[in-house]
Amino acid sequence: MDYNEFLSYIKDSITTIIGEERQVNIHKIIKNNDIELDGLSITSSSHNISPTIYLNDYYNDYLNGANIGDIVYDIYGIYEQQNKNIDFDLSFFTDFNQIKSRIMAKLINYNSNQKLLLDVPHVRFLDLAIVFYCFIENDTFGNATVLIHTSHMQMWNVTENELYKYSMINTPLIFPPIITNMNEVIRELLISKMQNQYITSDNQEDIFSFEEITDNILNIISEETSSSMYILTNSHKMNGSICMLYQDVLKDFSNKINSDIIILPSSIHEIILIPYADDLSPEQLNKMVKDVNTNEVDSIDVLSDHIYKYDMANDKIIVL
Repeated sequence: MDYNEFLSYIKDSITTIIGEERQVNIHKIIKNNDIELDGLSITSSSHNISPTIYLNDYYNDYLNGANIGDIVYDIYGIYEQQNKNIDFDLSFFTDFNQIKSRIMAKLINYNSNQKLLLDVPHVRFLDLAIVFYCFIENDTFGNATVLIHTSHMQMWNVTENELYKYSMINTPLIFPPIITNMNEVIRELLISKMQNQYITSDNQEDIFSFEEITDNILNIISEETSSSMYILTNSHKMNGSICMLYQDVLKDFSNKINSDIIILPSSIHEIILIPYADDLSPEQLNKMVKDVNTNEVDSIDVLSDHIYKYDMANDKIIVL
């Protein structure tokens, strides 16, 4: 069956399982970079929240041979699991005085989000856009984020500038920045991979041996690499690219390394910082970023296809 037939089959099958007292809907949802996904939601008068289950990947599973009956019951199982803890008092969401401390900011690409930005308040930054979301913490169902749309802004009777002001206060407090040397990240990944593949016990000598091997590998890499690389993200490693707009983060780091900074937009979740050097080619770095975005980064997580530079003398980020 084609995709539309698949969606109809899923909707009809879920409706048959849960009964007529609950409403099954499938609707288009625009995600980052204007990627459209089909989300299934099940609503009832007894619950005030309706989680969305995305169906696009399930169709790929079907095309790859998955049994459609198994897919239906997997979707139903997800709904039942979420349905156990679904009740939550959302009355606070209508009161901006209660919600303003939860307003957060994240960075997305401006040109790649023309559909999304039609209905989402935003502030331009170079070729990017700062958008806002509400971060909700709950002991029952965990953390959740709600992208702020124009309707929310109108309900609260606030402006984009007010959203920006609160978000740039809240985001650094709740999601503080973390700058890590790339070698440390690689070291952790290598040690973890070696332990998973080769260690069958808690032999401490084996662990020390793998750490020594990893350090030797990184020493060789460092000798072959002229520039150090650092990863900037936040404590949750979610939407961490906004950290480059936190007050004084790049300024302090630039002063620490006594250099301007080349910024590689790794994804919406993190960026890579490289001390500026005359022998670094913007053209080659831009090509590398574009190739990585095309081949390695999930399209929904892409931030930009080119690099930026932090100018420490002027405390300013520019496009290269």
